[in-house]
Amino acid sequence: MKKINILYLIIGLEIGGTEIQLLELLKKLDRKKYNPMVCCMKKRGVLADDMEKMGIKIESLNIRNRFNFLALPRLVKILRREGIDILHTFLFRANILGRLTGRMVRVPIVISSEECIKLKKKKISILIDRLTSRWADRIVVISEAIKNTLTKREKINPEKIEVIYNGIDLSSFRVENKREKDSIPKVGIVGRLHPDKGHRYFLKAAAQTIKKEPKVEFLIVGHGPLRGELEDLSNELALSDKVVFVGGRRDIPQIMSSLDILVLSSLEEGLGNVLLEAMACGRPVVATKVGGVPEAVLDGETGILVSPKNPDALAQATLKLLMNRALAKGMGQAGRRRVEKYFSIDRMVKETEKVYNNLIQEKLF
Repeated sequence: MKKINILYLIIGLEIGGTEIQLLELLKKLDRKKYNPMVCCMKKRGVLADDMEKMGIKIESLNIRNRFNFLALPRLVKILRREGIDILHTFLFRANILGRLTGRMVRVPIVISSEECIKLKKKKISILIDRLTSRWADRIVVISEAIKNTLTKREKINPEKIEVIYNGIDLSSFRVENKREKDSIPKVGIVGRLHPDKGHRYFLKAAAQTIKKEPKVEFLIVGHGPLRGELEDLSNELALSDKVVFVGGRRDIPQIMSSLDILVLSSLEEGLGNVLLEAMACGRPVVATKVGGVPEAVLDGETGILVSPKNPDALAQATLKLLMNRALAKGMGQAGRRRVEKYFSIDRMVKETEKVYNNLIQEKLF
């Protein structure tokens, strides 16, 4: 039997949760059965080199605007030239473009993946999503929360939606008891510097935390448009000597291992990859109870969940873990066990290949 040609269409290949998950999927995908290639809508990103080293062909549509209809004939040409059997797309703009071109070229199998919840999604976007969803054979989501949103808000048939939790490469994230009893505690937040991530609430919580635990250090890992604004807020809160803006990093396993607590202060979240990464390193987490977060973090068992936009609650939860190391260690250990059971990369790849195989039997044979 010939290999199944899969084209993965994604907006870009810079470092991000969705992009990293695609990279991990490609590492484990059965290359004896599948022949994958990747097409990004924007220019090449840093992850393109990683994928090419794996022998995966990379194409770029070089779209400069948010959406450019010149991308349609470019993508059509690629789909026809490569004889694509499965078109698997990621995130809203790539999903819409993929559904349109997949319909035009009659690609046998079209799969859309959605990994985030947009609470302020425009009505026109909801309508477009709803209308074009009929051209997708499956819609893969990373949490039950996203499935519920697509079912209720977009009115998409729930039978078409498959929940596959993101996976973590457990060999890269190991539990390390690196910290001595008297060392300075570190609390960190990892993610894009974007309003949805709620960094301002993290900083306000940090200001409250150091009033009772003045030796704590705070790390902000990531890059984004809010860097200057957040640095100004840090100075206003007299945190300049307590907060370190690390910038974008690729050594996330090392970053997670250096922390005592990971905080996620998001206003909306599909699942929260950084939570899984911290738990895989045996670190307790403090996170906002939004989107699919409660599906990853068990409140009181692997971490502490609080309401969003609430720096007081973030500070109280952080202090609780800082002042009770036994509790923090126990939650970290429970988090590692939970990731091993439900969020391994092997499980994610197996479930994704199962979706492919079912559709192949249904549509190609």
